[in-house]
Amino acid sequence: MHSRSRPLAAVSAFVVLTIAVAIMKRPLYRDRMITRWLVGHRRGWLVDLAHGYSTLLGPIVVAGLAAVCATILAIRRRSGRTAAAVLAAVWGSMTLAEIVSVLVERRRPPAEIQLDGLETAASSFPSLHTTGVTALVLVVALIAAPRDRGAARTGVLVAAGLIALLAAAARVELGMSWTSDAVGGLLLGAAAAQIAAHVLDRRAPVSITGSGRDDGAVA
Repeated sequence: MHSRSRPLAAVSAFVVLTIAVAIMKRPLYRDRMITRWLVGHRRGWLVDLAHGYSTLLGPIVVAGLAAVCATILAIRRRSGRTAAAVLAAVWGSMTLAEIVSVLVERRRPPAEIQLDGLETAASSFPSLHTTGVTALVLVVALIAAPRDRGAARTGVLVAAGLIALLAAAARVELGMSWTSDAVGGLLLGAAAAQIAAHVLDRRAPVSITGSGRDDGAVA
């Protein structure tokens, strides 16, 4: 029951946020306040860091990394289902993010504060960058982290969460997304990763090596 509630919570939160954004269209009050503060406190080194991080983990790169990670995990676990779970989480969430973006049609922050010249899409909710990064790092962490080592698994999941949060923060810092766009990306990516890991775990074969589970099983 508990393992099912986690993806359900992320899905529910994403749906509620999407409805709110679709109805209002405009940025939320906190969106304007946070963006105004960030623009007023921009520092060159921080902007460069955000730009480099955002470029390094852009959608195309993340899609490619998903294929690489899927292949490595599939070989390690000797299971094609593992590769399918990773690709479904990352590619599926990014595709859904694009569809929602078209349906919601929420404008990005004003062009004069945008610092990523490579961005062409007009709609900003949910953040495609954040969605892809979150889905990738979280699904890989859920699948690869050893479940029989509580502290180690927690550390891996926390690290994955920090990587996702930094991706979200970078998009807001660069003026390419409102804060709620980034939060939407975090929720969508997390939901996709958790659902993929949950489905994979339910279909995982029982190990006969003595431990009762294979070493790559997910929670």
